Amino acid sequence: MKLAFGNNAFCGRFDWYEWSAPEYRGAEEILRTVRKLADTENRLAGVRVIGAACNMTCSALESYEYEHAVSAGTAHSEAAIREYLRHLMIPRTVRLCEPFVLDFEDGTSLEFHPGRDLSARISVNAVPRQCMEGLNTPNFDADRLFGQYIRGRKLQDFFIAEKKESVTRYGLSGGEQYAETHKGITYRYVFRFSDRIELMVSTMSGGGYRLSLTSSMEELRMPYLRFRDMAQPVYQPFLCHGVCGEEPFFLVYGTESEQRSCARVSDAFSFSMDEEVLDCYAYPFFEKWYDPSLNERDSDYEKNGFEWYGSNRYGREDVQAILRDMKSEMVTLREEGDSPFFRQHLAMLEKGAWLPSWLPRGDLSEMTPDRERVRIISFFERFSTRMEGLLRALPDDCVIEVLGP
Repeated sequence: MKLAFGNNAFCGRFDWYEWSAPEYRGAEEILRTVRKLADTENRLAGVRVIGAACNMTCSALESYEYEHAVSAGTAHSEAAIREYLRHLMIPRTVRLCEPFVLDFEDGTSLEFHPGRDLSARISVNAVPRQCMEGLNTPNFDADRLFGQYIRGRKLQDFFIAEKKESVTRYGLSGGEQYAETHKGITYRYVFRFSDRIELMVSTMSGGGYRLSLTSSMEELRMPYLRFRDMAQPVYQPFLCHGVCGEEPFFLVYGTESEQRSCARVSDAFSFSMDEEVLDCYAYPFFEKWYDPSLNERDSDYEKNGFEWYGSNRYGREDVQAILRDMKSEMVTLREEGDSPFFRQHLAMLEKGAWLPSWLPRGDLSEMTPDRERVRIISFFERFSTRMEGLLRALPDDCVIEVLGP
């Protein structure tokens, strides 16, 4: 199924489907394209990232700190954790799911987004400098993390490294030994500047990619506390291009009307969200516009309606109805500040035994009605932009499938 991309008519927010960048496949095509587009005599002015870094959310940082403290045997006290973190050094790396941009001193820019299976979308001067919002609001300053080390340098080389991995698992079944071998390939796209300072783009088997500052392909490290200080306090339910890579999550993807779900879905046709994100913000709309005629269940299956642990198919008109309802909700919240959905949403948060993962632990100040109202509007805007872009890019008779964990 072929996608129809747009012409960079961004409405203040980056849209992967409105982006005009072609998709290049194979090492030679990517190499020739980057070397042709990048002026090696031009000096770099800075680095931009569209959207947010998955590993700089409050929940990701909290989990990272706890896991490292446990492995180091310092999780028994807050003082021990603080002392351990004070000496912790980590790679200067962020995990992303949307494009990054190299800005050059002459005003030109190179936009790059790696795909799976040795592919990438690449463009020049397609994304305006003020267009930083994407699926998520930016939660760190990429130029602060990377730019000061490569600003003013010339792009001297670009190359691709392929890494093949093989893991064999041994076990016993019925008293007999068995072996299962899993093979995988990842790619590293290396932008090398003068003095062998590099930006390395590493694809990930679980979705997304890593952007790292390296030297001769060795990661440069930095104090963890300085890295944490670069994270901005953006508390938002996260959306991911393609597969999140973290479970449990819901995958939303476009397919042809006669095609059923398969083991692997292209990132180009999909986006994903954590299970609790769908529960908090999108479930009432999916449930309301669920069409039983598109979702045949076994005769002995008791549940009707949206299926949390299976497949849910929606036609184009149903998805457009969902988007109309979300836009109506945004208008109501902006003009009146209240709605039945908003009251139900607040009640669910107040009665819940858990704190949403996008909020900082121990800080209830982010759970006020005013801040939650802003969060709802932001989520609906981001979700709508993504879904509208996907619908424009897909054939008229497409089906949107929401696949549970």
